[in-house]
Amino acid sequence: MELRESIAQDQERTETLKSQMEELERNIQNVDTKIHHTEATLKDLRKLQDQIATKTAERSTLFKEQQKQYAALSEENEDTDEELKEWKAKFEEKIALLESRISKLEREMNDTETKGSFLKQTINESIWEISKLQTEAEAHISMKNERDLTIQKLFERHNLGSFPNCPFSNEVVLNLTNRLKSRLMDLDKDLQDKKIAEVDSGLELTDGSERSRGGKGWKRIIPRESESRMYGASQLTATARKHASERAR
Repeated sequence: MELRESIAQDQERTETLKSQMEELERNIQNVDTKIHHTEATLKDLRKLQDQIATKTAERSTLFKEQQKQYAALSEENEDTDEELKEWKAKFEEKIALLESRISKLEREMNDTETKGSFLKQTINESIWEISKLQTEAEAHISMKNERDLTIQKLFERHNLGSFPNCPFSNEVVLNLTNRLKSRLMDLDKDLQDKKIAEVDSGLELTDGSERSRGGKGWKRIIPRESESRMYGASQLTATARKHASERAR
Protein backbone atom coordinates (compact mmCIF):
# COMPACT_ATOMS: atom_id res chain seq x y z
CA MET A 1 0.00 0.00 0.00
CA GLU A 2 2.74 2.39 0.91
CA LEU A 3 4.47 1.66 -2.39
CA ARG A 4 1.32 2.42 -4.35
CA GLU A 5 0.81 5.65 -2.46
CA SER A 6 4.42 6.57 -3.12
CA ILE A 7 3.98 5.85 -6.85
CA ALA A 8 0.80 7.91 -6.94
CA GLN A 9 2.53 10.79 -5.22
CA ASP A 10 5.43 10.56 -7.66
CA GLN A 11 3.00 10.65 -10.58
CA GLU A 12 1.29 13.70 -9.14
CA ARG A 13 4.64 15.39 -8.69
CA THR A 14 5.58 14.44 -12.24
CA GLU A 15 2.37 15.95 -13.62
CA THR A 16 2.94 19.04 -11.53
CA LEU A 17 6.50 19.35 -12.83
CA LYS A 18 5.30 18.89 -16.42
CA SER A 19 2.72 21.60 -15.94
CA GLN A 20 5.32 23.89 -14.41
CA MET A 21 7.76 23.15 -17.26
CA GLU A 22 5.11 23.92 -19.89
CA GLU A 23 4.26 27.17 -18.15
CA LEU A 24 7.97 27.97 -17.95
CA GLU A 25 8.37 27.31 -21.69
CA ARG A 26 5.44 29.62 -22.42
CA ASN A 27 7.02 32.27 -20.25
CA ILE A 28 10.33 31.81 -22.08
CA GLN A 29 8.57 32.18 -25.46
CA ASN A 30 6.85 35.33 -24.26
CA VAL A 31 10.17 36.70 -23.06
CA ASP A 32 11.77 35.88 -26.44
CA THR A 33 8.91 37.64 -28.23
CA LYS A 34 9.34 40.68 -26.02
CA ILE A 35 13.10 40.62 -26.64
CA HIS A 36 12.57 40.53 -30.44
CA HIS A 37 10.01 43.30 -30.18
CA THR A 38 12.38 45.36 -28.05
CA GLU A 39 15.22 44.81 -30.52
CA ALA A 40 12.97 45.90 -33.43
CA THR A 41 11.90 48.95 -31.42
CA LEU A 42 15.53 49.80 -30.74
CA LYS A 43 16.30 49.56 -34.46
CA ASP A 44 13.40 51.87 -35.23
CA LEU A 45 14.60 54.26 -32.55
CA ARG A 46 18.09 54.28 -34.03
CA LYS A 47 16.61 55.02 -37.48
CA LEU A 48 14.53 57.81 -36.00
CA GLN A 49 17.59 59.20 -34.25
CA ASP A 50 19.49 59.13 -37.54
CA GLN A 51 16.61 60.87 -39.29
CA ILE A 52 16.39 63.43 -36.50
CA ALA A 53 20.09 64.11 -36.82
CA THR A 54 19.78 64.44 -40.61
CA LYS A 55 16.77 66.74 -40.35
CA THR A 56 18.53 68.78 -37.69
CA ALA A 57 21.52 69.23 -39.97
CA GLU A 58 19.26 70.17 -42.89
CA ARG A 59 17.36 72.58 -40.68
CA SER A 60 20.59 74.14 -39.54
CA THR A 61 21.75 74.49 -43.14
CA LEU A 62 18.42 76.00 -44.20
CA PHE A 63 18.48 78.35 -41.26
CA LYS A 64 21.96 79.53 -42.21
CA GLU A 65 20.89 79.96 -45.83
CA GLN A 66 17.83 81.88 -44.70
CA GLN A 67 19.98 84.15 -42.59
CA LYS A 68 22.17 84.80 -45.62
CA GLN A 69 19.11 85.62 -47.74
CA TYR A 70 17.78 87.96 -45.09
CA ALA A 71 21.15 89.65 -44.93
CA ALA A 72 21.28 89.97 -48.73
CA LEU A 73 17.70 91.27 -48.77
CA SER A 74 18.58 93.86 -46.18
CA GLU A 75 21.47 94.96 -48.33
CA GLU A 76 19.24 95.11 -51.44
CA ASN A 77 16.62 97.13 -49.61
CA GLU A 78 19.14 99.84 -48.99
CA ASP A 79 18.17 101.39 -52.36
CA THR A 80 17.05 105.00 -52.43
CA ASP A 81 13.45 106.07 -52.94
CA GLU A 82 14.22 107.17 -56.48
CA GLU A 83 15.61 103.75 -57.31
CA LEU A 84 12.60 102.05 -55.75
CA LYS A 85 10.25 104.30 -57.78
CA GLU A 86 12.16 103.48 -60.95
CA TRP A 87 11.97 99.77 -60.15
CA LYS A 88 8.23 100.12 -59.47
CA ALA A 89 7.69 101.96 -62.77
CA LYS A 90 9.54 99.24 -64.69
CA PHE A 91 7.53 96.58 -62.89
CA GLU A 92 4.25 98.31 -63.72
CA GLU A 93 5.39 98.70 -67.34
CA LYS A 94 6.07 94.97 -67.55
CA ILE A 95 2.68 94.24 -65.98
CA ALA A 96 0.96 96.52 -68.51
CA LEU A 97 2.82 94.82 -71.37
CA LEU A 98 1.78 91.40 -70.11
CA GLU A 99 -1.84 92.53 -69.75
CA SER A 100 -1.72 93.87 -73.32
CA ARG A 101 -0.43 90.52 -74.55
CA ILE A 102 -3.13 88.70 -72.60
CA SER A 103 -5.82 90.94 -74.13
CA LYS A 104 -4.41 90.32 -77.60
CA LEU A 105 -4.41 86.57 -77.02
CA GLU A 106 -8.00 86.72 -75.75
CA ARG A 107 -9.06 88.64 -78.89
CA GLU A 108 -7.28 86.13 -81.09
CA MET A 109 -8.96 83.30 -79.20
CA ASN A 110 -12.39 84.92 -79.68
CA ASP A 111 -11.65 85.45 -83.38
CA THR A 112 -10.61 81.81 -83.66
CA GLU A 113 -13.83 80.68 -81.98
CA THR A 114 -15.86 82.91 -84.33
CA LYS A 115 -14.04 81.53 -87.37
CA GLY A 116 -14.53 78.01 -86.03
CA SER A 117 -18.28 78.59 -85.69
CA PHE A 118 -18.44 80.05 -89.20
CA LEU A 119 -16.47 77.13 -90.63
CA LYS A 120 -18.72 74.68 -88.80
CA GLN A 121 -21.80 76.38 -90.26
CA THR A 122 -20.18 76.36 -93.71
CA ILE A 123 -19.41 72.65 -93.37
CA ASN A 124 -23.01 71.90 -92.35
CA GLU A 125 -24.34 73.92 -95.29
CA SER A 126 -21.92 72.16 -97.64
CA ILE A 127 -23.04 68.77 -96.34
CA TRP A 128 -26.68 69.77 -96.89
CA GLU A 129 -25.87 71.01 -100.41
CA ILE A 130 -24.00 67.80 -101.20
CA SER A 131 -26.95 65.76 -99.95
CA LYS A 132 -29.29 67.85 -102.10
CA LEU A 133 -27.07 67.39 -105.16
CA GLN A 134 -26.86 63.66 -104.52
CA THR A 135 -30.66 63.48 -104.35
CA GLU A 136 -30.96 65.46 -107.58
CA ALA A 137 -28.31 63.26 -109.22
CA GLU A 138 -30.19 60.12 -108.18
CA ALA A 139 -33.44 61.58 -109.52
CA HIS A 140 -31.66 62.52 -112.78
CA ILE A 141 -30.26 59.00 -113.11
CA SER A 142 -33.73 57.57 -112.47
CA MET A 143 -35.20 59.82 -115.19
CA LYS A 144 -32.43 58.80 -117.60
CA ASN A 145 -33.12 55.13 -116.89
CA GLU A 146 -36.83 55.71 -117.49
CA ARG A 147 -36.01 57.58 -120.71
CA ASP A 148 -33.77 54.77 -121.93
CA LEU A 149 -36.42 52.18 -121.10
CA THR A 150 -39.10 54.17 -122.94
CA ILE A 151 -36.90 54.56 -126.03
CA GLN A 152 -36.15 50.84 -125.93
CA LYS A 153 -39.86 49.98 -125.71
CA LEU A 154 -40.68 52.36 -128.59
CA PHE A 155 -38.02 50.78 -130.78
CA GLU A 156 -39.27 47.28 -129.97
CA ARG A 157 -42.96 48.17 -130.36
CA HIS A 158 -42.57 49.90 -133.74
CA ASN A 159 -39.75 47.71 -135.10
CA LEU A 160 -37.35 50.63 -135.52
CA GLY A 161 -34.25 48.47 -135.64
CA SER A 162 -31.47 47.59 -133.23
CA PHE A 163 -30.16 49.78 -130.41
CA PRO A 164 -27.17 49.55 -128.01
CA ASN A 165 -27.37 48.28 -124.46
CA CYS A 166 -28.56 50.53 -121.65
CA PRO A 167 -27.64 52.95 -120.21
CA PHE A 168 -27.56 55.22 -123.26
CA SER A 169 -25.04 58.03 -123.58
CA ASN A 170 -26.18 61.50 -124.67
CA GLU A 171 -24.79 60.87 -128.14
CA VAL A 172 -26.69 57.58 -128.40
CA VAL A 173 -29.89 59.24 -127.15
CA LEU A 174 -29.50 61.97 -129.77
CA ASN A 175 -29.03 59.36 -132.50
CA LEU A 176 -32.01 57.28 -131.33
CA THR A 177 -34.18 60.38 -131.00
CA ASN A 178 -33.31 61.42 -134.54
CA ARG A 179 -34.30 57.95 -135.70
CA LEU A 180 -37.57 58.29 -133.81
CA LYS A 181 -38.17 61.69 -135.40
CA SER A 182 -37.44 60.27 -138.84
CA ARG A 183 -39.85 57.43 -138.21
CA LEU A 184 -42.36 59.93 -136.88
CA MET A 185 -42.11 62.00 -140.04
CA ASP A 186 -42.66 58.87 -142.11
CA LEU A 187 -45.71 57.95 -140.04
CA ASP A 188 -47.06 61.50 -140.33
CA LYS A 189 -46.59 61.37 -144.09
CA ASP A 190 -48.28 57.96 -144.29
CA LEU A 191 -51.07 59.26 -142.10
CA GLN A 192 -51.64 62.31 -144.28
CA ASP A 193 -51.58 60.17 -147.42
CA LYS A 194 -54.08 57.77 -145.90
CA LYS A 195 -56.32 60.65 -144.85
CA ILE A 196 -56.34 62.03 -148.39
CA ALA A 197 -57.00 58.59 -149.86
CA GLU A 198 -59.75 57.88 -147.36
CA VAL A 199 -61.38 61.25 -147.98
CA ASP A 200 -61.42 60.47 -151.70
CA SER A 201 -62.69 56.90 -151.36
CA GLY A 202 -64.44 56.75 -147.99
CA LEU A 203 -67.29 59.23 -148.45
CA GLU A 204 -70.90 58.03 -148.73
CA LEU A 205 -74.35 59.46 -148.55
CA THR A 206 -76.02 59.47 -145.18
CA ASP A 207 -79.40 57.78 -144.93
CA GLY A 208 -82.55 58.58 -142.96
CA SER A 209 -84.16 61.97 -142.75
CA GLU A 210 -81.41 63.62 -144.77
CA ARG A 211 -82.40 61.60 -147.84
CA SER A 212 -86.13 62.25 -147.29
CA ARG A 213 -85.49 65.98 -147.26
CA GLY A 214 -83.44 65.68 -150.40
CA GLY A 215 -80.35 66.80 -148.55
CA LYS A 216 -77.03 65.29 -149.21
CA GLY A 217 -75.17 64.38 -146.01
CA TRP A 218 -71.65 63.00 -146.06
CA LYS A 219 -69.58 61.27 -143.46
CA ARG A 220 -66.07 59.88 -143.51
CA ILE A 221 -65.63 56.15 -143.22
CA ILE A 222 -62.23 55.21 -141.80
CA PRO A 223 -61.21 51.55 -141.65
CA ARG A 224 -60.25 50.11 -138.26
CA GLU A 225 -56.75 49.28 -139.45
CA SER A 226 -56.21 52.92 -140.38
CA GLU A 227 -57.57 54.04 -137.00
CA SER A 228 -55.06 51.75 -135.23
CA ARG A 229 -52.18 53.14 -137.27
CA MET A 230 -53.30 56.69 -136.62
CA TYR A 231 -53.46 56.01 -132.85
CA GLY A 232 -50.00 54.40 -132.86
CA ALA A 233 -48.56 57.30 -134.82
CA SER A 234 -50.08 59.88 -132.49
CA GLN A 235 -48.81 57.98 -129.43
CA LEU A 236 -45.32 57.72 -130.91
CA THR A 237 -45.44 61.42 -131.74
CA ALA A 238 -46.35 62.43 -128.19
CA THR A 239 -43.76 60.13 -126.60
CA ALA A 240 -40.96 61.19 -128.93
CA ARG A 241 -41.69 64.87 -128.39
CA LYS A 242 -41.76 64.40 -124.61
CA HIS A 243 -38.37 62.68 -124.46
CA ALA A 244 -36.90 65.09 -126.98
CA SER A 245 -37.87 67.97 -124.68
CA GLU A 246 -36.43 66.12 -121.65
CA ARG A 247 -33.17 65.50 -123.50
CA ALA A 248 -33.03 69.18 -124.47
CA ARG A 249 -33.33 70.11 -120.79
